[in-house]
Amino acid sequence: MCSSDLGRIDTLRGSEPWAGYDDQTVVEIRSALTDADEAKRGEVRSYEAGHKNRQGVLDATQSG
Repeated sequence: MCSSDLGRIDTLRGSEPWAGYDDQTVVEIRSALTDADEAKRGEVRSYEAGHKNRQGVLDATQSG
């Protein structure tokens, strides 16, 4: 296993930004981010980029 594989495994072990996040749709996450502060948006952005990488969620982390 190469070091990039190990980095990916470490990323996938990260905790969800909130309970049930992984089961939510883009619409549900976008709604939850409506009143989120920048710290929470950053947490979601980082987690999403390392997991499902859904563009709709990533876009929602950029706007406030």
